Amino acid sequence: MELVVRRFFSRNAVIKSSHTLASSLKLWNESPSNSFLQSAQDDLLDQCLSNINTNRFGRPNRTAQVSKVYIKDIYNNEVSICKDESELYINELKILRDDARDHKECNPLVMLPGFATGLACFGNVDELTSDPIRSPHNLFAIDLLGSSLSQHRSFGFEDSVLQTPRIVFQGDKYDLKDLEENLAYIVKTTRNIVQHHENYYIQSIENWRIANKINSMNLLGHSFGGYLSLLYALKYPNNVNKLILAAPLGIEQSVYSMDYIENYLGKHTFKEIPFVNNNSSSYENASMVNRRVLWCILKMWDYDFYPFKLARILGPLGTHWIANYFQRRFTRSLSQNGTTSKDELTSQVAKLVKYHVALVLQDSPLEHSIARIFCAQGRARVPLSGRRGEIVAAAPFFPPTLWIHGEWDHLVDNKSAHGFAAALLQSGLGRLLDHHRDHHHQFALISNAGHNMFLDNPQSFNQTVLHFLSH
Repeated sequence: MELVVRRFFSRNAVIKSSHTLASSLKLWNESPSNSFLQSAQDDLLDQCLSNINTNRFGRPNRTAQVSKVYIKDIYNNEVSICKDESELYINELKILRDDARDHKECNPLVMLPGFATGLACFGNVDELTSDPIRSPHNLFAIDLLGSSLSQHRSFGFEDSVLQTPRIVFQGDKYDLKDLEENLAYIVKTTRNIVQHHENYYIQSIENWRIANKINSMNLLGHSFGGYLSLLYALKYPNNVNKLILAAPLGIEQSVYSMDYIENYLGKHTFKEIPFVNNNSSSYENASMVNRRVLWCILKMWDYDFYPFKLARILGPLGTHWIANYFQRRFTRSLSQNGTTSKDELTSQVAKLVKYHVALVLQDSPLEHSIARIFCAQGRARVPLSGRRGEIVAAAPFFPPTLWIHGEWDHLVDNKSAHGFAAALLQSGLGRLLDHHRDHHHQFALISNAGHNMFLDNPQSFNQTVLHFLSH
């Protein structure tokens, strides 16, 4: 894994950053406001919306706009009436074709972003709607509730501090240092809290679908959005025509998952569980000092102290570090995806940096949910690969699924995700899926791309999505 990361970051010479402390101070001073984030989103989408709203020969006539969609409340199911800032709304990008104004029956493509990203990251969507034959009739991209420019509000349910079990290693075996009674409490509490947070976002997506009067949709989710998309398809399979999972998080097991801990209870040993990502066990080979440091990081995460919160605490210095990171990252990727003009490259990178810095410095409820659903090493506390019961219940109606990963993605274990999907086909569950529906899993690897493959290699990403949707 380290070799893959080194290869990804060594493909180009090191790019010097133009962000000074003075410019970072200005960025830090402006970024907390919604007006700054709105401006960053508008700048990033300006070219995309201009291309879509301009009629061209050989392309369908389309209109695009970004707006707020007011939805039913997650808890009391009441419809928003006043539509002021206190009401519940989701920020959406909507692209409609003139020949498909009524999207109730045409399975529009709905795109969900991941954590620390937003709908403006899907700015390269022109190609997804310009093909008169293969393109979906309409397209929507939304900001998840509690992030970016969607409504921020409290969750409305009791929450508590989660506890990451303390893992110790004896030779090549794992062991847990917590007492068995404490472990049972950790498992029960964790599963309840994770379920509350998941249901909050799944229901918000469902209420958004109802508000837009969409009967069925092609659902595309990236990263955490992919995690939620799979959960949504499990709960509402009849509402999803086709499912696209772009580098979804939360698939693989780890030594910190509740499945592992439940297996340990009463047995005092870990049984092998499939689809395990042992990258999270780098703790095993660390020195005693580094193990203590890692354990401190795990506990800080449990108590809502995240890396982005540290960046906010550091003020202009944290902003300076974040801006430089994003500038290097996006300059490397955009320099390979066909953006040849130096001025165009510089302008696009500046827009992406501004947008992502605004997102990172935003203290959003979604950040709190991420810390509840995932542990500090990015592994799900209740992995999707362990939810056989939910999958069996949705099996007769589960949609055809495309799994997409970037060649250089260092956040997702591709083998675990592909192994999980392939096992569905090989098992009795897979045969059940095939028996009830023409169900299949497809896999695609986007070359010269990392975790955000729609930014790193948008042409290949768009063609892969269009090919899946048109067959």
